[in-house]
Amino acid sequence: MRTLLLAQSRLMAEGAARQAADREAAIEARRRFWEGGSSTPAAPSFNPLPHARD
Repeated sequence: MRTLLLAQSRLMAEGAARQAADREAAIEARRRFWEGGSSTPAAPSFNPLPHARD
């Protein structure tokens, strides 16, 4: 019985550690995603309607 309880507690600790690692990886991925989208796009270097006022 003691062996079963020890094995169960090890499995529960492993599951908790895996959940914590997954949570941290998700937080890091979210941070990297939102950091990358903060720049403004440059204005186009051409005139798409060159004869619009003719």
